[in-house]
Amino acid sequence: MYGVSDIYYAAEQYDFTLSIVEFFFDTYGYKRALKILHSLKTPVEKYALRVNTLKTSAIEVKEKLQAHGVNVIIDKKFNDIIYIPVSGPNKIRESNNIIVADKFRR
Repeated sequence: MYGVSDIYYAAEQYDFTLSIVEFFFDTYGYKRALKILHSLKTPVEKYALRVNTLKTSAIEVKEKLQAHGVNVIIDKKFNDIIYIPVSGPNKIRESNNIIVADKFRR
């Protein structure tokens, strides 16, 4: 069983809102919710992209991406899925610059 302090701790540790953490805890239970939260914050090994095969083929997309220096793998089972392996982790340079996103500006 879990308590309110567990929800607060998990929300702070994984940087999610209290309502989301509480939802996961109520829906999946304490242990499984923590596994899900951890997984959501863990970088993936590869990104999966779906190719619209009505417009092009996975081979064509692969060739175009490789021309730009991107490593691409075509799925062996599904002809409309390609994978881009993730390299890293990469260091992020710190900067004193500030970026402000104004979603209401046009």
